[in-house]
Amino acid sequence: MLRTHSKRDRVAADGLTIAAIILAAASASVTGVASRDGTHSGGIDQAVASQDPSFRAGASAVVLDVVIRDKRGRPVRDVKPGEVTVFEDGVTREIRSFRLVDRAAASATSEPTKTPPQAGIDKVPDAVRYPTLVTIVFDHLTQNSRTLARRAALQFVAQELPADQWVAVYALEQRLRLAQTFTRDPNALRSAIERATAAAVTESRDRLAQPQVDRNQSERSVDAAVAAVAAAQSTGDSTNIGAAVTEARVAEVTARMERMVETADIQQRGQSTLFPLMALMKAQGTLAGRKALLFFSEGLPIPPSLEEAYRSAISEANRANVSVYAVDARGLDTSRSLEQSRQMLDRSGRNSQSQQAYGSSSRPVTMDDVMNSETAESALRADTQNALRVLAEETSGTLIGNTNDLGPRLVERVTSDLDSYYEIGYVPPLAADGHFRSVAVKLSRSGLTVHSRSGYFALPDTDTAPLMPSELPMLAALAAEPPPRPFDYSLAAFRFDQSARGVQHTLIVEVPLNRLTFQENRRARTYTLRFTAMAVIKDPTGHIVQRFSESYPLEGPLDRVAALQRGRIRFKRQFWLLPGRYTLWTIARDQATEQSSVKSLALVVPEPSDGIRVSELSVIRSVDQAGDSPELVDDPFRTGSLRVTPDLDLRISKAANTQISAYVTIYRGAGSGVPALMFEFTREGKVIGRSGGTLPEPDEGGRIKYVASFPTEMFPPGEYGLRATATQGSASASSQTRFVLIP
Repeated sequence: MLRTHSKRDRVAADGLTIAAIILAAASASVTGVASRDGTHSGGIDQAVASQDPSFRAGASAVVLDVVIRDKRGRPVRDVKPGEVTVFEDGVTREIRSFRLVDRAAASATSEPTKTPPQAGIDKVPDAVRYPTLVTIVFDHLTQNSRTLARRAALQFVAQELPADQWVAVYALEQRLRLAQTFTRDPNALRSAIERATAAAVTESRDRLAQPQVDRNQSERSVDAAVAAVAAAQSTGDSTNIGAAVTEARVAEVTARMERMVETADIQQRGQSTLFPLMALMKAQGTLAGRKALLFFSEGLPIPPSLEEAYRSAISEANRANVSVYAVDARGLDTSRSLEQSRQMLDRSGRNSQSQQAYGSSSRPVTMDDVMNSETAESALRADTQNALRVLAEETSGTLIGNTNDLGPRLVERVTSDLDSYYEIGYVPPLAADGHFRSVAVKLSRSGLTVHSRSGYFALPDTDTAPLMPSELPMLAALAAEPPPRPFDYSLAAFRFDQSARGVQHTLIVEVPLNRLTFQENRRARTYTLRFTAMAVIKDPTGHIVQRFSESYPLEGPLDRVAALQRGRIRFKRQFWLLPGRYTLWTIARDQATEQSSVKSLALVVPEPSDGIRVSELSVIRSVDQAGDSPELVDDPFRTGSLRVTPDLDLRISKAANTQISAYVTIYRGAGSGVPALMFEFTREGKVIGRSGGTLPEPDEGGRIKYVASFPTEMFPPGEYGLRATATQGSASASSQTRFVLIP
């Protein structure tokens, strides 16, 4: 709970405070296959160790897994190399290796057909049959969808697994959860499926439909208020105009809050799905051969800001030869996607109408103005089943949906595709330039259908995390000596409490928008702004421990640029670190000018303690309503319905602010005693004042979130230190910060 709070009028003027909190996805281990009792089966590690990933950038060959079917959908097993042509970016590539991988016909997996060998060209692995991995992933599902998904998955594992096939089960809840590691034990798989689809997985992909009546009421209130403004303007009644404008603005703020919650929810839902999927697929890249990922979902929301992540997920699947079989677990109930699309188009139209009613000069800038074009574009992408279809088809899989009997189609298609496919090897260009390389396979024989992969991003291998194309120039800037800094920005990492995952930190990067480039379209009277941020955490040896990034594609009406430039854009992430010393590097990139700025700070993570602990102390810029969107990761700056925004500039105007507010979280120790808190002010190394606070009871997590405010009139202008010390019995812990008070 918050003890006290104050809000200074220093909030970003634009509403562009964008918090991007993404789950750190667990990676799957595919080099060791555990049995039900936890022991490892021999032979798998040795087979994997000698095989190269098919789409590894910079490797001397690309290996495609291609399924070819006749008009009746049956696999075709007699295609010859001369009947096949492979194109990459429209250019014909010479086929260097060609073979049929077929469970049903052992003779077909004998010696592969090869063109004459050439120096420096990797051969396709020999005729040893690869272990085949099948990963079952249950996305955030509602009750009815869980029932349909459970039944289909159980039907899949009920069949007798081929001798070389291994199956794992995952569930996407608040984070990616492993229900069953790779195994061939049918009892273990059935149990894992039951657990993964149990009632505990309650987060709804259609949560936004629940408060539909309230949201529609807010939209109607805005419509009525805008109509009142227009009516008052037409009659020239100045008294009614003022009242109508006030009412319209209040109604708009209410509706805007609800829409921002919806936008954040869509963003978080997409991120919480795509990034764990990418991690799972990348982890399987070391194993040659075709793999399958059975993805049970209620649809993928892909707003424009996640388009790159979506395309990267497809690329990561193709680089690892993982085919996605997307199962729309809504069954026959898929009408909600189209309804959501209609609502988003209506919203975009209402915002345009509101702009016209107010006029461009008197109306304050809102997030809807900034994102109005994106809202309209997102409406066209709101068919979440189509996003599933593209993910499946471009990875040589298929979509299974629009039926309540999902199992038979799933079993037949996945089994058929894994039983028989062609491996085709060719030599690609070697440059890892970050560009997407489209791949197409054509047949000279008519009447056949080719199921292949759409292409891949040409990216270098870095660490274990998937690499986005937009990250390449930022990694190059990070490697530059000295690190470039064409524009400045603010950076802070706040330490919070310890857990089994490590010590939690919150990274915040703030870039003033007047330091970025707004590209103007004079004819359309719009602007675009493209900004990308990245964080890289390294240990003392220079090894990358964590890496994450976010792209912000923004656009809106041109006449709002001047107001927007007074605001800032914020990149915010949660991360966890084990005890030790680290360097946190951040890169902010203005994509319009292709300029990147690099900043760093040192992090020292302490050893765990069972005594009283305190978080990093932060000076507060504002305390705002946080809305009701559930956080995917616990945001330590959020408490109940409120969210604290820390001040990174630390320059406070005495004339504009009557108070200085600070935020700290106290974590009660294991011993007895009531925690107490004391604040201490220093100037030029000398203590100039102390103030104690009465602490409330801890929350259900044992945390005491505390905000204290102090009048600025007691401080002359200058630089000050502020320390918070918590005590419990004989134990104590403290944290400190600084601020500058200006006239």
